[in-house]
Amino acid sequence: SASKEDIISKLPDDILVSIITRAPTKSAIRTSILSKRWRSLYKCMSEIHLRCDDLLWPYPSAPHFSQSGLIVYRLERFFSHYSGSKIRSLSLNCCLNKSYMEQCIYSLGKLDVEELILFFCCCWNPRGVSFSCHLFSMIPSLRHCMLASCTLTPNLKSPLCNTTCTTLDLRIATILVGSLDCILSNCLSLHSLCISICNSPSKLCFRGPNLPLKTLIIEQCEGLEEIEIYASNLVTLEYKSRDNLKMINFIFDHVPRLQTLYLAPEGRNLMSYVFGRLPKDLPQLKYLTFDSKGDFDQRLMRMGIETFSKLTRLELKIFVTHRTNLLALGPFLESCPLLQEFHLEAYNLSCEGAKQQSSLVVPHLELKKVEISGFVGTENDVEFALYILKSAVNLEQLLISRCPKYSIGNGKWMRIRRHTKAVPFANPPKKPPPLHKPGSCIDFCVFLPKKILKTQ
Repeated sequence: SASKEDIISKLPDDILVSIITRAPTKSAIRTSILSKRWRSLYKCMSEIHLRCDDLLWPYPSAPHFSQSGLIVYRLERFFSHYSGSKIRSLSLNCCLNKSYMEQCIYSLGKLDVEELILFFCCCWNPRGVSFSCHLFSMIPSLRHCMLASCTLTPNLKSPLCNTTCTTLDLRIATILVGSLDCILSNCLSLHSLCISICNSPSKLCFRGPNLPLKTLIIEQCEGLEEIEIYASNLVTLEYKSRDNLKMINFIFDHVPRLQTLYLAPEGRNLMSYVFGRLPKDLPQLKYLTFDSKGDFDQRLMRMGIETFSKLTRLELKIFVTHRTNLLALGPFLESCPLLQEFHLEAYNLSCEGAKQQSSLVVPHLELKKVEISGFVGTENDVEFALYILKSAVNLEQLLISRCPKYSIGNGKWMRIRRHTKAVPFANPPKKPPPLHKPGSCIDFCVFLPKKILKTQ
């Protein structure tokens, strides 16, 4: 009858493939039993996501780690259907012991995989899966790779290299001594390296005369005490740690192109380090973001603050204490003569802070945009906002928000806000600002001559 007519099967193949690619891999494979026409359509999927449960079906409760042989056998059987096809991205969530790991990677190397995600999270022993660094060379098409919940082991004897992998992300891994050297020497095109929530040696060295590394991100690594960098192409460095971890020691041996730095050691006072030693180590720095407690070191103030001669953008997330007065930030801004943008994320501004006499206002000729978040209207933050208006003689935009911003990594921030209220200073906008509800988060936008600040 007409009501039972298979309309979907009459669609063109490209539309059917588009539908299949939006389904889970396991469901997409099951479409092969519908008819002869559907038998091979799932092979056109370029992105595949597999788990142990998919490969061990119908025995999902079997001990996964002890079933490595069966997992590899079924993987190879699955991959055999893709002979002649290209898998752009493969996500594999399973556990393999050391004897079967190399066999699995060898099979992946035949498929021209460009993006590989290996997440070894289902075994009984966290980080118990061993991954040898020389295995990168067995996937010559690999461009992006993420390894999670494994132990990275070195293999410096392997003469083979990978010339295509540009990004590597290590998460919840154990990095053995020598593993990092093996990665940097074997991955000849590695531009971005992220090491997150890993157990690492006390010292990590990123060295190489022609090291292609441009972006380095290190987050919450236990056991890490020192980072030494000799990388002539490094442009961006990000470091973040938890409150219970020690502040590490940075050794910048040779980083002539480093322009962007993000430091977020939770619960630490970085003002002395950032405006004392850092300008000497990184005089070429252009963009700086860091978190710090607001306990300004008076000894540093007396000895003098070093100058960031090329810094154009500064983002500071400061935790205000009873000894903090935001007017003390004035000399720090003066130490950045070319600064064009200043973003202040203040926490606990309800604390009035220490009393401080207003210092002499020094004109800042280059500062054009200032953003203050966490503003609650105390005398402390109002005086600082007025100081900005007086000192930044060429200021074009001033945004004052009660809502804080939250870092989501890679230099990106997220603000939680609902409504915006504009306050005219010189040139008001043509359209009236939207109404706001009581208790909602409000931004105050100051409009200055020649420029009008557009709010989102």
